[in-house]
Amino acid sequence: MFIKLEKENAMQSKVKTPIAKAIPSLEVSSIVSLEDAGYKTASNLDGNYSIARFVMSQDSKFPNEITEETKRSLYVGFQRKNNENVGNKYFYYSETDLIPIKALEDAPKGKPTINVTVDYALSLSTYDFGKLRETDKALHTVVKDRREAFSKYASECLKSLASCANKILNGDKPKERKPNDNFRQAIEKIFNGDGVKNGGLDKKVKLSVSNGDVTADEVMYRMAKEAFFKVYTKK
Repeated sequence: MFIKLEKENAMQSKVKTPIAKAIPSLEVSSIVSLEDAGYKTASNLDGNYSIARFVMSQDSKFPNEITEETKRSLYVGFQRKNNENVGNKYFYYSETDLIPIKALEDAPKGKPTINVTVDYALSLSTYDFGKLRETDKALHTVVKDRREAFSKYASECLKSLASCANKILNGDKPKERKPNDNFRQAIEKIFNGDGVKNGGLDKKVKLSVSNGDVTADEVMYRMAKEAFFKVYTKK
């Protein structure tokens, strides 16, 4: 799913843009023009579709159903790549804090050091990770950040792969478009929700009251809703 970009000669600039910093695997110095960027983007997309086809050949249920076995195997690969991207993350202990350093030799003499890689963070069992909160709070914070970052990274990788697989399955079939709601339906959805993800104002007022929002009142809301539909009877 990732383009392995070749190394360019030393004459090219090695100053990384914010995009390059955000995506460690992307060497912007190897992209010489917008045309080249377009070519590499297309190559990357072609690679994604090829990978999706392979996954589908190994798991006939993918992407309609992502089995635990398939997800577990894919996540091993995601972890390997993320560990390469992030690399070594060195810290030294200063009293109760972990101070980041570029290399182990940068640590003050006699101070304990640790390298919190992605592999290290994910190697901890749920129990051991939780126990760090009591035994080493500073390390627990760093490991937590690393684990959460990987979770988001892997989720995006899986979504990208599933998206390509779905497009392969659907081919050139146009996406079925649902008819637009009429005005009355739109109003009812605002109040009542859509019955799927959106709970509407009915759910919103309850949640607001439970969160201590002084501007929310369930009784007043219900009265206002009834009054609205008494006036707006158009169907």
